[in-house]
Amino acid sequence: GEIDCQFRHITWTNYPLFVENAEQGEYRVMKWTLAEGSNALLHPNMNHGDPVMRELMQTKDFRIALSVAIDRPAINELAYQGFGQPRQAALVPQCPYYRPEHETKYAELDIDQGNALLDGIGLTERDGEGFRLRPDGDPLTITIEYAPIFGPWRDVVNMVCEQWKEIGIRGIPKEEDRTLFAERATAGLEVDMAIWTMDRCFTPLIEPHYFMPISGGT
Repeated sequence: GEIDCQFRHITWTNYPLFVENAEQGEYRVMKWTLAEGSNALLHPNMNHGDPVMRELMQTKDFRIALSVAIDRPAINELAYQGFGQPRQAALVPQCPYYRPEHETKYAELDIDQGNALLDGIGLTERDGEGFRLRPDGDPLTITIEYAPIFGPWRDVVNMVCEQWKEIGIRGIPKEEDRTLFAERATAGLEVDMAIWTMDRCFTPLIEPHYFMPISGGT
């Protein structure tokens, strides 16, 4: 009874708890539409200090393959309790710059396409477990780093890593304290991939750092 309104750090996983106690606590639970193009945005590091990983991350077909190997409806049902909308990271429909095709681009699950794209860029060699090797012959792993702050990212990352096995990509979840996460992300050379919320998608021109690299943190 000491808080009139709470906005930040209310995650999807809190919803059942709040609803169950609303009558006893004499409060209302309201679902509020945010300007998030994605609650869980994967950031591939195109400035990786490892030249092999940097070239892979900068290869469009590699990024497309990772995207089409993600089962977004399954993640929505399990991690977001069905409250979300499976989509690509893009502007929200209320934004005047919104285009429907951006929301669905490379967002449909297509394991065959993902495997074909990876084969097409030369990632045809695999280890004894069926995971692909890098062009230099070393194991290809993608560590996804995250701080569990603004969404059910632990579940999301674990599901993505499990789904990527279908295209021979070994994903490794790595949960961190937010301070350490920020330090590693800002340094920018060691992180393979990071996850964060993609907001500012109603008025993107005010601070378009998800579309243009105007700040080091993104």
